[in-house]
Amino acid sequence: MTKTDAENTPSDALTAWQKAFFTKDAKAFAEGFAENVVLEAPIMRKPVGGRDRVRQLLWTAAEIYESLTFTD
Repeated sequence: MTKTDAENTPSDALTAWQKAFFTKDAKAFAEGFAENVVLEAPIMRKPVGGRDRVRQLLWTAAEIYESLTFTD
């Protein structure tokens, strides 16, 4: 099954998050997270929960990595 152009286009929320990430805007970066957001990633032993903790972890990644790929 092939995705349509609309299905391949990032959501507005993802686009805003990517812009905040790459422009290093920490406030805008975390605005879209729910207060009870949970981040799960294969590289982490345990999920990270809560807006502030997830923002801190991802913001640290933004400082370390020059290039990341985001998916919806």
